[in-house]
Amino acid sequence: MSWIGVDLDGTLAHYESGQYPEIGEPLEPMVNRILGWLEDGEEVRIMTARAAHGKEDIERVADWLKDVAGLPALRITNEKDQDMEVLWDDRTIQVKPNTGEPIIDANLQEGLARTFRKKKKVTDANSFELMASLEKDSKR
Repeated sequence: MSWIGVDLDGTLAHYESGQYPEIGEPLEPMVNRILGWLEDGEEVRIMTARAAHGKEDIERVADWLKDVAGLPALRITNEKDQDMEVLWDDRTIQVKPNTGEPIIDANLQEGLARTFRKKKKVTDANSFELMASLEKDSKR
């Protein structure tokens, strides 16, 4: 059965560098999206590097999902497999299958990467503006 992967830190939970092992506040748009998928019968798994740190971290995530985010028990993993349909993550760049080429313009991709490396805050409100300005710069 196919499943949807959702990253924890920075995607489902607010994350600031250095806050580990604490988990930030749930991000409501992602919580609501997960609840909708579950209502539609989709399998959702939480993808997090924390799962590689052992049982204590997995239990901390499971407790946070239930007690803080209000989500049902979900599988917590750091591994993907051939059944993963899609991954929602704040650190990914999608690549065209079998090409190694990014879906978005390479200059736009590099601009976004530079922005994140500089730890510049990108919010929903300004992300479209940022992407538009980077795309405009890449066409020069």
